[in-house]
Amino acid sequence: MVKVAIIGAGVSGLACALTLEKHGIVPDVFEQLHRPGGVTPSIQTILQVIHRPAEDPLRDLAGRFGITLTPINTVRKIVMVGPNRVAAARGRLGYIFERGHSRTSLDCELYGRLSRAMVRFNAGVGYQELAGEYDRVVVATGSPFLAMAAGRYHGILRTWARGAVVEGSFDPHALIVWFDKSYANNGFAYLAPFCARKASLILEASDRREEEVEPAWRRFLEKEKLAYREEETFLREHNVGICCPRQTGNLLFVGLAAGLLDYTLGFGLYNAVVSGVVAARCIAGGSSYEAGIRDTLAKSYYTYLARLALNRMDNDDLDKMLEVVGQPWVNRLVYNTGLDVVNVLGKVLEHGQPGPLREQFRAPAT
Repeated sequence: MVKVAIIGAGVSGLACALTLEKHGIVPDVFEQLHRPGGVTPSIQTILQVIHRPAEDPLRDLAGRFGITLTPINTVRKIVMVGPNRVAAARGRLGYIFERGHSRTSLDCELYGRLSRAMVRFNAGVGYQELAGEYDRVVVATGSPFLAMAAGRYHGILRTWARGAVVEGSFDPHALIVWFDKSYANNGFAYLAPFCARKASLILEASDRREEEVEPAWRRFLEKEKLAYREEETFLREHNVGICCPRQTGNLLFVGLAAGLLDYTLGFGLYNAVVSGVVAARCIAGGSSYEAGIRDTLAKSYYTYLARLALNRMDNDDLDKMLEVVGQPWVNRLVYNTGLDVVNVLGKVLEHGQPGPLREQFRAPAT
């Protein structure tokens, strides 16, 4: 029987463990924290527009990958706020998930489904010490640091996330995103609700020093006239990059540890599940993990190109973009059809990009 270790008990690590159990393999899971779900509660979303051609990303995850996820709500409205323009979309736009240590969090839901695998909490381990003891080691830490240590990390973005759980009155089905260079630089801010009375408010400020983040947060609140009561707060540095290769020797990198995310808004739940499941299936069946995540890599690459395009915009450009997106026919085309917008836009933006960048997101030939 193959002996497997998983470093990290987040979504990708737990999806991998659950899938290994289905194949009769009981992994050892190592988590450096003392419980599942991280430190500070937060909200993440899976947006339908990002994961086309899947008509419903949750049905897709359940049908093709065998993992069912329980959202706390649906996204029925997305409001995009620029320096002087606002655009909104309505419809069946996606799903809202709670992350953290509450009983309703996605982390605790997946952890509670484990039947045989044991999670060793307070167990900070490195891949080197496990690589000699296990046939396969899955790195699912949700951060790039082990990829850095292994010499496989190619940096892309460096941001500071300043956030808080806030109290107020919220539409529980609405996601609000702000774009403004004056406080977010090449980042953004967003508000996503836990419920009608509580929400997660986060500023992702890029290319700033740590001491510049709190003043940027205050400028954000003042400019957008936000006066919510802050409960739990946090400040975290996010180093975002692509791990290449994702599989080498007996190591497999999944989820955010592999750089598999939507670079436009920084969410990675869907890719975390897919990569964790594919890694487990490849371990059980002996197939290529890189080949199994080829489509996921391509989608991540295209969202990164979209992020680069946003980075090149100034505030006037952002307003012009929202003016276009707010046109009814564009809104219908983007949000209410089955058009794979990310794929189409990515192919347009790909022209003129340096070859080495594309190769980092490409699965090696088998």
